Amino acid sequence: MIKLYDNPIHNIPIIDPDRYPEEGDILLGYEVLYNNSFFAKPRIKYMKPHGWVSVILLSICFLPMMCLPCCMSCSYDVCQRPVYGRFFFPNYVLLRSVEFKNDNKK
Repeated sequence: MIKLYDNPIHNIPIIDPDRYPEEGDILLGYEVLYNNSFFAKPRIKYMKPHGWVSVILLSICFLPMMCLPCCMSCSYDVCQRPVYGRFFFPNYVLLRSVEFKNDNKK
């Protein structure tokens, strides 16, 4: 089940969508992307400063492993992305932005 919020959530950066809208598509909502697993899809533009420091240190110490921090979820913050489509799929749930709870805080 994919939770979509009707408006962007304040203080969470918005990243580029996976699929840009085509003619006839509407904005269905905003999906919040948590980093719950060890590995993440590399999104170099949205990496935290300590992720870049890890890349630099690994490139100095052990060059073949320098790309590892780009794939680790601890190198990224929680972010949100817009979801476009022509209609809602059964696995989408639309929530109001005021119902957002960040259960992922450490």
